[in-house]
Parts: sequence; structure tokens; C-alpha cells
Amino acid sequence: MKEMLLTSSALILALLVLRLLFRNRISRRVQYALWLLVLARLLIPASLPEAELSLLAAAEPVVQQLEVERALYLSPVRETVIGPEGGEILNSTPAPNAPLAVGQSSPDNTRVFTDGSDVIHEVEYARQVDLVDLLRWVWYGGMAVMAVWLLAVNLRFSRKLRKARTPYSVEGCKYPVYLVETGLASPCLFGLLRPAIYLTPAAAAPERLRHVIAHESAHARHLDPLWALLRGVCLSVYWFDPLVWLAAAVSKTDGELACDEAALAALGPGERVSYGQTLLALIPVRRGPGAPLLSATTMTAGKRQLRDRVARIAEDRQTRSAAVLAVLALAAGICAVTFTGADSSAGFRSLTSQELDWFNQEWFNQDEALCLPNQFLTSLYDAPEEIDLYQLFYNGTGETEGVDEAERQMAAEAAGGDPGTDLIKVSADGADAVLEQYAGLTLSRTREVGLDQFAYLESTDAYYDFHGDTNALTVTFSAGERRGDTVRLYYDAYGSFLDDQLVDSWACVTLEEQADGSYHFVSHRLCDMPAIPTAYPAWDPALTLPVSDLTAYEPQAAAVSVRTGDLDEGLDFYLWDQVTVEIYRATDGSVLASYAPVSSLLDAVYDGEKRCFFTFPGEEGITLGGFRDVLGYDGVVISYPDQLPGSSETVTVSDYYIFDDGLFSGGGPALLARVYGTASYIDLDGDGQMELCASSGSTAQVFFRRGGRLYQADLTALLGEAWPEAEHLAFDSWDAAGRFLPLWADVPIPGADSRSGTAFRWLFFDGDRFLVYRDERTYTDHVAEDVDIPAEVLERCKIYVQGLYETPEEGFLLVDGEFEPAPVVYDDWRILSVDGPYYEETAGLLVEIWRLNCQLHTTTPDAVVLAGSRYMTEDGWVSAGYPDSDYFYFQVEEHGGLTYLFHESRPVGTPGTELFRSDLINTLSDLGILSLAYLPGQTLLEMLEVQRAAFLERLGQHAVWEQAQAIAALAQAAASAREQFETCASEMEAETLSAQAQRAWAALCTAVDSWMASGGSILTNSRLGLSLQAPAGWEELAEVYSGGSSDTPVQVFSLYERTAHGQSPGMGLLWNLSAFTRESFEHNWPGADGSGVLGASSYLIGSDEAYLYLLSTPTDVQFLEEDLNSCVAYATLKAQSQQVLEDFLVRNDIAPNPLCPDADGCYRYTGALIVTPEKPVEEADPAAPAEELTDGAIRAALLADYARVNPAQETEDSLVYQTEAHRVLAREESSETCTVYLTAWRATFTLTDGRYDMSGGDRIPTALTFTWDGGAWRLTEYWTPGDGASYGRDLREKFPPEAAEQELDADTVTAIADELMEQCRQDAVKHFTALTGSVPAAAFQPSDVEFSGQALETYADEMTYDERLEWAEVTGIPQGTAFVSTGRYLEGQNCLAALGQWVGTPHVDQYSLCLRFSDGTMADLPLPRSNEVNIAKPDTMEFTGGTFVYTVTFSDLAVTNEGQTLLHLAGTYCYEVDLAARTVSLTVLES
Repeated sequence: MKEMLLTSSALILALLVLRLLFRNRISRRVQYALWLLVLARLLIPASLPEAELSLLAAAEPVVQQLEVERALYLSPVRETVIGPEGGEILNSTPAPNAPLAVGQSSPDNTRVFTDGSDVIHEVEYARQVDLVDLLRWVWYGGMAVMAVWLLAVNLRFSRKLRKARTPYSVEGCKYPVYLVETGLASPCLFGLLRPAIYLTPAAAAPERLRHVIAHESAHARHLDPLWALLRGVCLSVYWFDPLVWLAAAVSKTDGELACDEAALAALGPGERVSYGQTLLALIPVRRGPGAPLLSATTMTAGKRQLRDRVARIAEDRQTRSAAVLAVLALAAGICAVTFTGADSSAGFRSLTSQELDWFNQEWFNQDEALCLPNQFLTSLYDAPEEIDLYQLFYNGTGETEGVDEAERQMAAEAAGGDPGTDLIKVSADGADAVLEQYAGLTLSRTREVGLDQFAYLESTDAYYDFHGDTNALTVTFSAGERRGDTVRLYYDAYGSFLDDQLVDSWACVTLEEQADGSYHFVSHRLCDMPAIPTAYPAWDPALTLPVSDLTAYEPQAAAVSVRTGDLDEGLDFYLWDQVTVEIYRATDGSVLASYAPVSSLLDAVYDGEKRCFFTFPGEEGITLGGFRDVLGYDGVVISYPDQLPGSSETVTVSDYYIFDDGLFSGGGPALLARVYGTASYIDLDGDGQMELCASSGSTAQVFFRRGGRLYQADLTALLGEAWPEAEHLAFDSWDAAGRFLPLWADVPIPGADSRSGTAFRWLFFDGDRFLVYRDERTYTDHVAEDVDIPAEVLERCKIYVQGLYETPEEGFLLVDGEFEPAPVVYDDWRILSVDGPYYEETAGLLVEIWRLNCQLHTTTPDAVVLAGSRYMTEDGWVSAGYPDSDYFYFQVEEHGGLTYLFHESRPVGTPGTELFRSDLINTLSDLGILSLAYLPGQTLLEMLEVQRAAFLERLGQHAVWEQAQAIAALAQAAASAREQFETCASEMEAETLSAQAQRAWAALCTAVDSWMASGGSILTNSRLGLSLQAPAGWEELAEVYSGGSSDTPVQVFSLYERTAHGQSPGMGLLWNLSAFTRESFEHNWPGADGSGVLGASSYLIGSDEAYLYLLSTPTDVQFLEEDLNSCVAYATLKAQSQQVLEDFLVRNDIAPNPLCPDADGCYRYTGALIVTPEKPVEEADPAAPAEELTDGAIRAALLADYARVNPAQETEDSLVYQTEAHRVLAREESSETCTVYLTAWRATFTLTDGRYDMSGGDRIPTALTFTWDGGAWRLTEYWTPGDGASYGRDLREKFPPEAAEQELDADTVTAIADELMEQCRQDAVKHFTALTGSVPAAAFQPSDVEFSGQALETYADEMTYDERLEWAEVTGIPQGTAFVSTGRYLEGQNCLAALGQWVGTPHVDQYSLCLRFSDGTMADLPLPRSNEVNIAKPDTMEFTGGTFVYTVTFSDLAVTNEGQTLLHLAGTYCYEVDLAARTVSLTVLES
């Protein structure tokens, strides 16, 4: 509609200008005919094909402004005014003089605007009405009124004429003529199908009649009644447009002038004066407005119009042909810009590879249960309002929307039955949220397409559908373009099923970027394959490879042999068009490809006649498939593994076969192309035609079509000729998004003696040449120009790389045939890319992850040691460690900010994999950021699947209660995914577990059995007639008692953990359920409404007419703290109590209390709310404190909480001491309370056999609130921040600003934590010293590393004894990674000991000592580590008797992992090898 108004308005104005300029140079009939263009534009909504020169293209910014969603806001409720400084300065109800306002639509009925004083007004309204919808209905209403008016005017005029007319005979007139004696102002022509001339008495006079008949006959010949009716239709539709009214009036005037011109042409020039006199006599001067909707050609006119008509009749000007041609040319030009659509590609730029990858990998195709953006591709639409909502929400809204049995039954009744499949629920609110996020709409603003296919329940305001399948899809966008905020993405939709049709074309999805960076869907249409220009690098190519010398080729006909009766086994077949291609094994063992007509499919599959056209090199790895429109052909592709010609490399070979029309009359298959490696179809040069591209490690090909001919480019050969200095040329996979091929080769490094560097290149194709580009991006402040990441992320990356740059590195130089240590000198560093963000979320913690790729520039390339994946470029840039393996982790705060967590280098695993997620959780657990005890069970189950034994080992190292919490949650998840857990259990049988891991696994299996146990027993309280169903698993875990001795309250049921209860009758209590009369409840808790904790730990969970039911949980530890099984059983019973207690309430018709808080993890309310009275307000104790809060009170509170969370577990062989150290960051005091804000380190130390170590600890910010009560300070609130994403938010809300910032600063926290941890260690040493009378010894002893009689593992030596001896005598380091001799060796009796070294690795000291025995075998001897990454070399070696003895001496102790892992002791490691027994022993002699 906007486009129609814009183009028609422009056309009307243009024709008015033409009419003015050429009014005296062209005929009136030509002028009149031009108005047909306006009529066509107004009544034909479609436009001609797109054109670059189009009014719509020029006016697109205006159209986009019109497309901004506007709303009419009604009834203001509240206004918030915020001043320029950002502070809120006013909250008030607005004045009643502004009940209406127009503004941009919003999801929450809030209009935001800024006034001239930079004051922001946020006005909340009761409702808003979409302005487009409102104006649409106004338009429809106006059209209806105008249509009625149009019909009424013409019917009334027709009835009037029929009543008053009498036939009137006029000789020579071919139209009916009537005389109307009265009521007709002037002669006219009326009638659409049978036009007739109506005369007034004055017009019937003989001297005037011929003039009138000539004039009205001209009207009839010009079909003016039809054009008058269409004019009325235009006015009815465009009743609001003044230009349309103007055009109607002017065109009617031109119609009269055209008839005057035609009448005079018929009458002759001599009648000109008399004709004018007739007009003056018959045409009445109109004083008021005319009847624009009347389709009669009445002759009324205004004074000015009448004067103009008479003047034109008298002028008798002649039409000029040149003027007519000029007008027609101008009119054609005007039509060209107003009738054509905007060129859809004008102003668009191609998306870069990174942009297209982002849409393919990050926005679409997300690794989630339901990717909502993909759901918007399940139907076709020209506007988001037309989206098929049934297809969009076929799989739900992505949010879990629970459905109970009653709701399912109601949905089944609405749907006409329950087929027993999954029930999909789509709440209106959930659908609105999805539409608002991805289309800026709500359900009410769509056309509700497909919504009627759901069953709707008004009571829940939700839509339901029963089905067990999915319409989820995955797409890969091959091309994209962008103009402003508009993005178009194209993909091959062949084979998709959209809008009940099988698609065989491409599709285009259009998105619009919003102000916050999100995207809204605009349309999803079918289209032809797009011709999107390739985005080439901005700089000149380093190398060009023309294709003009390539020779065209034709598909080669395959040799066909007919075989019969040799079928051994059919392996695969593929149906294509009218052909069946079969792979089968023949009786002679060969594997062949054959073809046959589809009509003989059964014969082909069984043992009919086979036309064989290819013999495979083997049977494994063969695949069949089809291809379409590859190089202009369709056909079958056969892939199989084979050796690359001229190489020993095995690659995937793909043969593309086409089948001609004479297939079964002498024709056959022809080989279109044979490609090596991974094949891709890519429009390399952006001309709308796909090229066939392929690459493997050492070869690459491109097949393309030009001028109807086929060409093949062997890129290995082309590059070899044009780039002779390149060696070891290698290719990556084709980048389909960027349309280029990454490749690299070794080239000499300028200035280096013997080193070569890696030259990285990007290869493009422009249709005439292959273009080879170097990376010539510019760098600013060490950062590549296209790196666009958050400032805090970039700063962390720069700090890290700067640190690498400043860290000394030792390398080697080859001097006189030997390598000598030499420093590596770096003079610059740079960041090439930072990929991300990637996200991982667990336990409410959202982690944002970025991956860094950086390089250091060296001036000493010969000294650099390369190993693993480390490389050096042709310009001396060296990768810092393993490329693309540096990850930076940030916590995403609730407000969107980032808090840096840690960095790690990991060459294995990528974000999104279960291994990566598991390792991340382990690291966060080690850092104390989250605990395994509070992770979701499904997350723990995934970690168990990935890590198995390693997960159990880590779990076993945690405190027993923390293990129990994790195991209980894991067991509950495993019970819901039984098959998943059983698979894991079967794999666990092959694992070797430590004792603590075995205990954890056994406890887990027991807990899982408890969840999986079916059935149960019904327990009854006979006194009250209440029943409770105990799950079958409780038979092993629990003791449940019914009733008790108390009369008030009445004891209903009690639950105990069996192991603890069996050890002590007072132990093991989980909860006690009791019934209070209302009188006794009011007596014990006057005014209580059940919304809080009653007494020490009681909770009102429900009520009936007779009783209020209280669930009481213990306040002390009831399980056996040192018994893992007891702890797990206790935690499992807690988790299972929720369902048991819910069932208890339902079973006994007890109304649940909706205000019941979480009852210590045993029960929480999950049903519908009910109305309850307000809670009474308690009065504060006015007594003021008499003394200050002591540090001892703080310490006691911290240790009491720590002991609760981490109970001490002493054994007969060990002593345990728990201690704390804290630093107060801030203090707030009032007359009765004191709150201290502090950071504390709490730790558990264990002393065993005179040695101590820290077996557990945590650091957490804490706020302690003490109240002066009864003459002493009593702890009334123990506060710690929440886990995950709420951590930073909680701190800022609770702590004073300065204290909060200290806790959120990583460097400050680390410094304080180190200091407090050391204080705890010193305190533990003092404690153990005082307790035992001696200072505890160091944590590590020689016995930790010593061993005796360890068998040597031998293997065959690839060299003879003499060759090995020669190897040991010669030193030398070749290029690459290799094991070489250091020159140190020793010969014994029929035995040789030699010290070797691995070179070319990233770590310098990688020594290995080996023994060569006379029987041709060798053994590697153990050596200790000198540090975290290097192996020490022996100081002495000696053969003595039947032994070989070697030693390594260290002057000091070396540990890692915060002192928990030993690298080596201080002393001499003495190794003794028994040559006959081939065993080795180690003794450490302390220094």
C-alpha cells in the first residue's frame, strides 16, 4: 500500500506537469489518454520487474521510516521522569490533559521520549493500539462508505432517468436517444453496457441537436461511462488521497475537451462558432461541488472551466508530432520509474565469510533442543504477519510448559481425542514472547495463519497439539548480502517441504537488524539461485593464475560390460530419475557399479542382467548419492577411498556420472568429473553458477563451465608453476561462506641460515583467474583491523600476549654440528583473531568464552624451536604455543557485564562439546566458583558419561556430604535416563577405580536402584485415617513410622534414614509430619499465616477442615557424616520426599499451603495459589547493646557454618582441624544490630603419620548480622552470595560499594586469599604442634616416590647393535621433531646405555635414557621431572657387576598444583637396574 501511494502520487504530479507544459502542443485526446496510466497504477497493485532506476529504490529510506511500528497509547497510568544526570527525579501520575499519544510501539505499553531539556519521560499507559491496524480499519470503513455512496448516486440517477425519459428519434445516431423534460441539468451519456444519450428540451432544438449528438457520441466511442465508473472506484479506494481527487477532476475535464475535439472533427471547422454557442447555451454553470462518483457524462462545469473550453474551441491549434513524441517518451520514462519495483540488489554488499559463518553457526542451527530461528524457516511468507504459526510452534516455544493429567484430558477433548503421543503446549504468553523476540509481533497482530490447527483452551489461554514427530530442520546458507539493517540469506531449499509443496528451488530469508543487535524476520520466499558478488580482499593479490590456457573437455563415456549371473551380494543401490545404480559384490570377489532402468529394479537388485561401468578398488567406504545442477548437469555421484594418483596418500574419490537420453539404446553413463578429497558446490565468482570444488591435504581442483564448455583446473599444478619457491604445498577445506581455499607452503625465511617458514595464502576465483592473496590486514595497537570484541575481553587478551612477549624463551642454534642453547629474541607481537563468543551455562552461571590466536615476531628465526602445531611464518611471526588453543573465560553478570574468571591453553576439545563443558565445570569447581553438590543432575550425568573414572575420582575427593548431594542429584537424573546410565555402567566395568571412586560409584548405583524401583507400600495412620505411599526404594533406605504417643499435636508420619537410625534410635530423622488443631496452632504460633518457618524448623504444608499439617525437619546433623552410603541415602530420601508429600496431600484431600517456603529440601509448594491473610509485623527489641562485637564471635559463626557444610571426619589414624582467617571489609552498626562484611578463608587440615596437608577449603564473601539480645550478641543472619550469574549482582546489592568492588576485583581477591590461606596454614601448624608436641613434617617423603623391582617394558630395536652404537656416538639435530643422541653413552657386558633427547618439541629438556640388550630389544628407563614440563638427565651412569646404576641429584624440593603434586624431592634419586631380571628400583637419598 505504501508503495502504491508513493508511485501513484508521483505519477499524478508528473502528468499534471506534462499537461501544463504541453497543453497547447498536443491533442486533447492524447492528454486524456495519459490519465489511463494513473488509472492502471491505482487499480493494479503489482509492479513490473525490479529495476535499478526506480522511484521505490530512491524512496526506500522514506518507506523504511513508514515501516516503523507506531502505536496509539491510551489512558496514561504512571510517568517516570529521569533527568540528564541519569537519576530518577519524579514519579507521578501524569496530568489528565494528555489521554492520547502516538509513539513507537512497545511490548510493555510504555512510551519513552526525550523532551527539549534532555529529560527522559517513561509513560506507562493502560493499553496501546497498533496504529497500522487502526488506520487499516479506518481505511476499510471509508471504502465501505464510499462504495455505498458510489452505488447510491448511480442507482438514484438511473431511476430518475427511467421515470422521466421518452424515446426521441434522431436520424443517423447509432445510440438510443431519450428526451427528459424536467430534472436534467444538461445533456448526458449514461449506461455502462448500453449507453444512451439523454437530451434536455433545449438540446433538442434543431440548431443544437447535431452538436449535442456529436459530443455525446464521442463520449460513447471513448468508453467514457466505463472510465467514469473506474474513476469512482479509485475515489472509493483512495478516498483519503487529495491527489487522487485532483486527478479525477482534471481527467474528467480532459475527457470533455477530448470529446469537444472529436465532435468538431466530425462536424467540420465551419461549425466551430456555432458549436461554442451551443455549449454556452446548454452547459449550466455549477455553483457547488460536482458529482465525482456519477458515471454519467454530464456537461455541467464551473465558470473558469467553461471559459477555458470555449477558448480552446476558438483557438483551433494543431497537434505537433514532435510534441506528441516528446510527451510519449517522457510518459514512458515516468512509467519506468513508477511502475517498476525497487532493484532488490541495489546498494547491497556481500556478507563476509565471518558474517555468514555467524548466521550459519551462531544464530541459526544452534546446538539446542529447539532452535527457534530455524523454526521461522518452516513456512513461506511475504511478511511476518503471514507466518504459519502451526509450523512455527510445531515443536513448542522452546520453554518447558508443564501439563498435568487434568490439562491433558481437557486438551484431548478439545482436539477430538488423545492419540497417546506427545502433547505440545503453546501458551499465548510463550508464543507472544517468541514472536516479539524474533518478529516484533504478538499473536493478536498476526493473521493467525495455521493457528486453527491447534486445539485452544480458554481456561489456560494456550494451544495444544498431539503428535510424536518434529519439523525441526537444519539449513546452510551459501550466500548473503546486506544493505543497512537489512540482511538477505540464501540457501538451496531443494527437497524441502514448505507450504504443502515439495521445493525444487532456492529460498531467501530476509532479516532486519534491531537497535539492540538482534534480528527480526521479515520474509521467507522462494527464489532463483542468487548471483551475489564475491567479497574479495581489499588489497591486490600476491599471485594470479589465469585460466585462459586451460583446455576444455567433454564428459567421458564409461566402458560398459554386461554381466549376468555373477551376483554374490548386493551392497547398495540408488534411484535417480529413470535409472537404478547398484553396487554389488560379484562371485569373483570384485565390487562393481552397474545401472539399469528403474522399471527393472527388482532384476537389478536380484540377479538380472547388469550393465557394469566401474570396478572399485575395495569394498569399504563406498557411498552413493545424487547431484543436481552441477556444471549444468544432474546425475549420480559415487564416492570411495583410493590412493591419490602418484602418491601413497589415501583420499576420498568422488566420481560424478551423468546418463544421456540414449541410455538403453546404445548410450550409457559418462564421467563428468573425478574429484579427490572433500567436494563442495560453491559459486566462487558470484555469477549465479556453481563450481565444483575439491581439496585434500596435497591436491585441489576446480571444475567450472564457461561459454558452454567444461574446464578443470588442477590447482596443485598451477601453483607449482607460478610459485616455484613453495615446497610442501598443502590445502585446507574450501571455505563455502568466504568462497576461497586456504592453503600454505614452506618458503625460505629472509635472513635465516637454514630455516623455512610457513606461507599462508587464500585462493579466490573471479571467473578468469585464480587470485592468491597474502594476509595484508592492518594492525592497530597490535590488533588486526577486523577484530571487533568487547573492550574487557580485548584487554585481557593483550595483557596475556604482552606477558608472553616479555617472558624470556630459550632456543637452540646449530654450531659446528651441535646444538647450543641460544635466546630467542622477539621484537613485536600481534593478535590475529579472537573467535567467539561461545557460551556455556550451568547451575545458573553463564560463562562467555573467547578463543585467541596470536603471534610473536622474532629476529632470531634460527633459534626458535618448533614442535607440535607451533609454526613460524615466512616473515618471522611465530605462533605462541598451540594455535587457536588459548581460551579466556568470563562470567556474564545479570546486567550484561563481564567478570573475568580465568585463562587456559587447551589444544583438545572445543566449546559446545561435552568434554569441554565437563572440563570447564571441573575448573570452576577447583576455583571455588561453583560446587558439584549444587549442579543439576543431568549435567552431572553428562560429566559421568564423558569422563567416567576421572569424574568419580574427582567426586571422591570432595567432602562426604558434598559427594552425597551430587550423587543424589545424579541418581535422580540417571533414573530418568535409564538407557543412558546403563550404557555408562557397562563401560565403567572396564575402568580401574581407586577405593574412594569405587565407594562413590557403589553409592550412586544404590541410589539409582532406589529411584528405579517400581511399586511401593501404603502406610496408614489409623487414628486420623490418613495414608501415605512409600516408594519401593525406601525398603532399603528408610524407616517410616506412623503415629506417636503425643495427643497434641497428633503425630502422623515420620521418616528416618535406615543406616543412621539403626546405629542410634535418635538418629536419621528427615522429617516428622504432625497434625494441629486450629486452636493448638494458634496457641503455638499466634497470627502466623504459614508463609515462613515456624519455630526452629517447621513448615505449614497444608490443611483440611479438622487439622493444620506441619512438616518439621531436624536442625542438627542426622546422617552418619563419615558414612557415604548414609549421606547419599539421606540426600536421596530428601529428593524423593517432594513427590511423596505431594501425593500425601492429594491422596488425603488436604489443601496445600501456597505460601509454604522450601522445607529444607524435603518439600516445596508447586500448585495453584490461594488467598491467605497478611503476616503480622513483629516489633523490634529496643534494648541497646552493652558491648562491642568481638572477633571471636565472627570466628565462631564462620566455623559453625563451615562445620555444617563440611563436617570434620577424623579416623583412628588421622587428626582433623578446621580453622578460618578473615578480613573485615566494612561494618555497619545501629542501636541494636551490627553487620560485618568480610572475606574469609576456611580450611580443613588433616594430620596423618606426622604429616599434614590441607584436605579442603573455601573462600567466600560473607555478611554476618548480629543482634543484641538478652545481654549478648546473637547471629541473626548469615548471608553469602548466590552461585553463577547472580554472584556479582548479589554482592553489589548486599555489600557497601567499596567492599563489593574489592570482592569483584580478581587481583585483590587473589592477594587476600593467598594471605588468609597462609594464616590458616600457620594456625594449623601451631594447632598440631600443640596437640602432638612436635612440629608436623613436610607433606612429601621419599617413600612417596621409591619403588622396588619394577619390571622394564622392552621392545624390538629397529637397528642392529653396531648401528645403535654408531647412533649413540653421533649427535645432530635434523629439521622437525626427532629423537637424537646426546653423545652420552656407556657400554657394559653385551649391553649399551645411551642418553637420547627429543628435539623439535616446545620444551627443551626432553631426555630419555634407554638400554640396548644383546638380544635386540630395548627398554626406556625412568627419569624424574626437573620441572612441570621437562625431564631431567642423569648426573652419573655406571655398569657394575650385573647392574646398571644411574643417579639424578636435586638441591631443593619441587611441587606443583598449589603444593599438592610432587615433582621431585631434594636429594639424590638412585636408580639400580638388575640386568638379568630386567627390573629397576629407586631409592632417594635425602640431602
